[in-house]
Amino acid sequence: MTGLGALPITAAAAFLLAVPLSAQGPDAQTLARDGLPRWAQGTVAAPAFAQRFSLDVDRNPYYLTGDFDADGLQDIAIAIRQRATSKRGIALVRRVGPHSMVIGAGTSFGNGGDDFRWLDLWRVEHRLDNPDLPSGRGDVLWVERYESASASIHWDGHAWRWTQFGD
Repeated sequence: MTGLGALPITAAAAFLLAVPLSAQGPDAQTLARDGLPRWAQGTVAAPAFAQRFSLDVDRNPYYLTGDFDADGLQDIAIAIRQRATSKRGIALVRRVGPHSMVIGAGTSFGNGGDDFRWLDLWRVEHRLDNPDLPSGRGDVLWVERYESASASIHWDGHAWRWTQFGD
């Protein structure tokens, strides 16, 4: 038989159709969580976090690493969504010590508001590469609405801070 008419079902295709989707492999959330550095996986798997937030696997990349607190260890910024509202945000997780926090995703922060749906671009800026960054020592998370406003999010030694650039 030719064309797109009745195609014969092979044994392999019949098997795939018979196996429930849940048995065919992990979902996108599981793959994304397992793709995080091992030290960060516990944060997003913790019940208090996992019940409120999911990873924003539509964001590319869905996480960035940098030494945000200048302690010599990599920290992480993870794109997330608030489960109840689908508002987008970022989980800022320091590798050591307290003061990890969620910005956006239902929690207002700086001029970014409580929903970072506006975010088009994000990247880590190293202070040595950009002298225009606010004072401090660690790497900076740069967030931007393409060809519009941008801001830096940085650790000042005591708290996370927002510095607006443009619009």
